[in-house]
Amino acid sequence: MATALRGNIHWHDFGPITGAELSGNRPALIISNNFLNKSLTTAITAPTSKTEPQERFRRQHIWLNESESYASARQLKSVLQENLGEYLGRASSQEMEDVIASITGRICRGQTPGLLETPQGLRPIQRGTVLQHLAQAQRQEAANGLLVLDYNAGNHMAVVVDLEYRARNADSPVAVPVRINGEALPASALVHRISSLDLSQREFTPIATADSEDTEQAIGRLIQMIEG
Repeated sequence: MATALRGNIHWHDFGPITGAELSGNRPALIISNNFLNKSLTTAITAPTSKTEPQERFRRQHIWLNESESYASARQLKSVLQENLGEYLGRASSQEMEDVIASITGRICRGQTPGLLETPQGLRPIQRGTVLQHLAQAQRQEAANGLLVLDYNAGNHMAVVVDLEYRARNADSPVAVPVRINGEALPASALVHRISSLDLSQREFTPIATADSEDTEQAIGRLIQMIEG
């Protein structure tokens, strides 16, 4: 398959419907820059919806004429390029500018910390929280996790990236070294592996906190990856 291009819109199956996540088969707007799209097998997308957003969320949903749907700045998802479906057209320059501005504005402006219900009771969750799948945490397995970049307590939606417990090449364009709980553990945030999860419907539990500066570095790397 040809390399995905930033601004292209394709059909894509985002999987089973899970809570507030934009799932199922729907148009996906490619937002990762073309340098990364040529270098990686994945691409970062903004899923779209034909449902008209509520007025208070309108600035976070950008209308795309070609797909006749709204690109969501509230949910970002990495996809395998080979799994992208039929090409639907391209977003205009103004539409892309509005989408990227909405994403960067939201993720840089802040988030709404909250409490996540787990079998151990309510646990705090916010930007920088490290999550692990509940089954692995209960078995106390040393397993990779997720780093929260943005969280909204109103709908339990979290924008997360994969967290790998090993050091990556310092020159990597997609990996950011992350210190966990203030210790210099060999961990890396893999920013190209991003997803948006409804944590009220997922079996994850907070297990640690990443260094705040490192988390901000991961957010900065994400913004670089989606800007043209």
